[in-house]
Amino acid sequence: MLFALIGLGSDAAFNALTGLTVASFYTGFIVCAILLLYRHFTVPNMPWGPFRLGIFRVPTAILSLAYSIVGIIFCFWPPVAAVTVETFNWSLVVFVAVVSISILWWVLVARKTYKGPRMEISSQRWMELFAEPIIVPREDVHVT
Repeated sequence: MLFALIGLGSDAAFNALTGLTVASFYTGFIVCAILLLYRHFTVPNMPWGPFRLGIFRVPTAILSLAYSIVGIIFCFWPPVAAVTVETFNWSLVVFVAVVSISILWWVLVARKTYKGPRMEISSQRWMELFAEPIIVPREDVHVT
């Protein structure tokens, strides 16, 4: 609720906040879509879940990437044609600063301290676990 009050005080701050939010969502989707396309072309038999797009998987990912990139560009667009310091959309500056600090932190600190998941399971074993329905016997039900 406090973030919603920003719009009452400054239109530029509200535009920057909403631009950052939408750009962050698009960026998260772009990273996932690029990694999915990379895995699609480098892993021959990647296991898929129950929902698949089939032959439309790659064109859909490419079109959604193009849409997301255009969306990011317009998230950083200033709201008025005559840009001044007061009307400038500062979300691009904040976005680049946060991404730069995050990459720098990863290179200097995080990649040396990250241990990864505690348990890893192969994709083949994962598929075997969920291939058959799991039946858990209940102690309170007696079959006669």
